[in-house]
Amino acid sequence: MGAKLLYRFKEAYGQGVIEGVIWDVPVPVPPSEHRVKYRLVFIVNAHRLVGYDNERGKGDHKHIREEKSLIPSRMWQRWFGILCGMWRKYHERA
Repeated sequence: MGAKLLYRFKEAYGQGVIEGVIWDVPVPVPPSEHRVKYRLVFIVNAHRLVGYDNERGKGDHKHIREEKSLIPSRMWQRWFGILCGMWRKYHERA
């Protein structure tokens, strides 16, 4: 069995775009130890300002502009919650 898509969204937010994709994978994506493959990003003017992902061979990490650093494996869940809150507030105003 392959990866199962759990959630995907892409929404305009102010002058930028918030995009998230989360999959349930049958085995962890090394070196991550959990069965979630994800990509969460906030882009403004075609430049990634903030991003979280767990690319194979790189593990769970974040991008703040051009800087990249490792993160605890569950931190993406917190950021995803923040993005969903931003998305809801944006749509409540629209």
